[in-house]
Amino acid sequence: MEKSISIRGELRASSQGEKFQITGYAALFNSPSKNLGGFVETVAPGAFDRALREKQVVRCTFNHSLDAVLARSDNGTLALATDKKGLRFTAQLNKNIQQHKDIFEACKAGLYNECSFAFIVAPDGQKWSPDGSQRTLLDVDLADVSLVATPAYEGTSASVRSAVDANVNDLRARVLAMPSDWARQERANQIGLAIAAEKRAAAEPDEDEDDSEDEEMDSLRSALANHFGKASHGHTPKYWPVELKNDSVVASDMDAYDPKYVSIPCERDDEGNFSFGDPDDDLDYEPTGRAIHSAYVVRGAKSDAELKTRMRAAAGIGSRF
Repeated sequence: MEKSISIRGELRASSQGEKFQITGYAALFNSPSKNLGGFVETVAPGAFDRALREKQVVRCTFNHSLDAVLARSDNGTLALATDKKGLRFTAQLNKNIQQHKDIFEACKAGLYNECSFAFIVAPDGQKWSPDGSQRTLLDVDLADVSLVATPAYEGTSASVRSAVDANVNDLRARVLAMPSDWARQERANQIGLAIAAEKRAAAEPDEDEDDSEDEEMDSLRSALANHFGKASHGHTPKYWPVELKNDSVVASDMDAYDPKYVSIPCERDDEGNFSFGDPDDDLDYEPTGRAIHSAYVVRGAKSDAELKTRMRAAAGIGSRF
């Protein structure tokens, strides 16, 4: 199941009279997302028509959590409709539930003003451009509309995804079985991925070399991941180290579509623990020496992550980001 965060500034809390409602747009039509790891996505008008016609059970949640259900379509507390703009919802909250009151007041205060929707792509419910860089949602099963704290599409908000965990091998089989040119492109990508893996293995240092520096970089990568978290695609750390200097570490920004390096102030205490300052992205850097190998590993990791993201999108499912 995918969750596509969509709209900023399209959420409103209303308490006039008997109203204790939250309204908003969970998706905008024909509004391109930012880069989602190798592709850009739009929602076509009509993508929700079948789901609404079938009266699929849809929940209104907070941050897509079933521990925070605010309304449901099957008990009349959630109303859904589409117009020229997108998918609009009205959630009737319950004044007797403290959680509803807290979320309502937070929305009213403007602390939360973004919306999202969770979906599963129907068979033949998506269209890809020939080069795989553009994805259009044509027909989806709708699982929830949600209040979220993370911005999403360009012009309205930024973009993130999340979904249920899926076995990668099963996912690969599903993608390659798709009856389309996209399936053949993914098969070619798989071959390219295998070739790249062999090249990376051939580029590994000889076993006779001192591997202490590799261990240090592994430790540094783990520390960066713990401090800065994962990249938006969810498959790698946000910053991947390329070169450790006296008082800083040069790292690749794994959220950047094109290669981008940042300089992060870095200190290490007597016990070997790293501490970091704020990244400086105004860095003109070209790896040299051993750092060339590290940069090559980074590019491979980024390529792998982008392929996994595209596979999940093609199959209509994904893993928790």
